Amino acid sequence: MTREAKMKELQMLDAARRKFMNYTQQQKETELARLDDEIRRKVGTLMTILAPYIHCPLVWQMSISLWSCVDLQSFVSLN
Repeated sequence: MTREAKMKELQMLDAARRKFMNYTQQQKETELARLDDEIRRKVGTLMTILAPYIHCPLVWQMSISLWSCVDLQSFVSLN
Protein backbone atom coordinates (compact mmCIF):
# COMPACT_ATOMS: atom_id res chain seq x y z
CA MET A 1 0.00 0.00 0.00
CA THR A 2 1.09 3.50 -0.59
CA ARG A 3 1.59 5.79 2.34
CA GLU A 4 -1.43 7.94 1.38
CA ALA A 5 -3.72 4.92 1.09
CA LYS A 6 -2.55 3.62 4.46
CA MET A 7 -3.17 7.02 6.08
CA LYS A 8 -6.63 7.21 4.51
CA GLU A 9 -7.43 3.71 5.80
CA LEU A 10 -6.27 4.61 9.32
CA GLN A 11 -8.34 7.79 9.28
CA MET A 12 -11.43 5.86 8.21
CA LEU A 13 -10.86 3.23 10.91
CA ASP A 14 -10.43 5.95 13.51
CA ALA A 15 -13.63 7.68 12.41
CA ALA A 16 -15.54 4.40 12.55
CA ARG A 17 -14.14 3.68 16.01
CA ARG A 18 -15.18 7.15 17.25
CA LYS A 19 -18.69 6.73 15.81
CA PHE A 20 -19.04 3.34 17.47
CA MET A 21 -17.81 4.66 20.82
CA ASN A 22 -20.26 7.58 20.59
CA TYR A 23 -23.08 5.17 19.76
CA THR A 24 -22.30 2.89 22.72
CA GLN A 25 -22.06 5.90 25.04
CA GLN A 26 -25.50 7.08 23.90
CA GLN A 27 -26.90 3.56 24.40
CA LYS A 28 -25.53 3.47 27.97
CA GLU A 29 -26.97 6.90 28.75
CA THR A 30 -30.35 5.86 27.35
CA GLU A 31 -30.36 2.68 29.43
CA LEU A 32 -29.42 4.60 32.58
CA ALA A 33 -32.21 7.10 31.95
CA ARG A 34 -34.67 4.23 31.44
CA LEU A 35 -33.57 2.59 34.69
CA ASP A 36 -33.83 5.90 36.56
CA ASP A 37 -37.39 6.34 35.25
CA GLU A 38 -38.28 2.79 36.25
CA ILE A 39 -36.93 3.30 39.77
CA ARG A 40 -38.80 6.60 40.13
CA ARG A 41 -42.01 4.96 38.94
CA LYS A 42 -41.68 2.05 41.35
CA VAL A 43 -40.80 4.27 44.29
CA GLY A 44 -43.75 6.50 43.43
CA THR A 45 -46.04 3.47 43.32
CA LEU A 46 -44.72 2.26 46.64
CA MET A 47 -45.11 5.69 48.23
CA THR A 48 -48.70 5.84 46.92
CA ILE A 49 -49.39 2.51 48.61
CA LEU A 50 -47.69 3.58 51.85
CA ALA A 51 -49.02 7.15 51.95
CA PRO A 52 -52.08 6.42 54.11
CA TYR A 53 -49.90 4.74 56.71
CA ILE A 54 -47.08 7.29 56.83
CA HIS A 55 -49.10 9.76 58.89
CA CYS A 56 -48.37 7.61 61.92
CA PRO A 57 -44.88 8.49 63.27
CA LEU A 58 -44.15 4.87 64.18
CA VAL A 59 -44.96 3.67 60.66
CA TRP A 60 -42.92 6.50 59.20
CA GLN A 61 -39.89 5.45 61.27
CA MET A 62 -40.40 1.82 60.24
CA SER A 63 -40.55 2.78 56.56
CA ILE A 64 -37.31 4.76 56.90
CA SER A 65 -35.69 1.75 58.54
CA LEU A 66 -36.99 -0.48 55.77
CA TRP A 67 -35.60 1.75 53.01
CA SER A 68 -32.19 1.82 54.67
CA CYS A 69 -32.12 -2.00 54.43
CA VAL A 70 -33.64 -2.44 50.97
CA ASP A 71 -31.35 -3.44 48.15
CA LEU A 72 -32.67 -1.26 45.33
CA GLN A 73 -31.27 -3.58 42.67
CA SER A 74 -33.33 -6.52 43.94
CA PHE A 75 -36.38 -4.25 44.34
CA VAL A 76 -36.12 -3.20 40.69
CA SER A 77 -35.70 -6.78 39.49
CA LEU A 78 -38.67 -8.03 41.54
CA ASN A 79 -41.20 -5.62 40.02
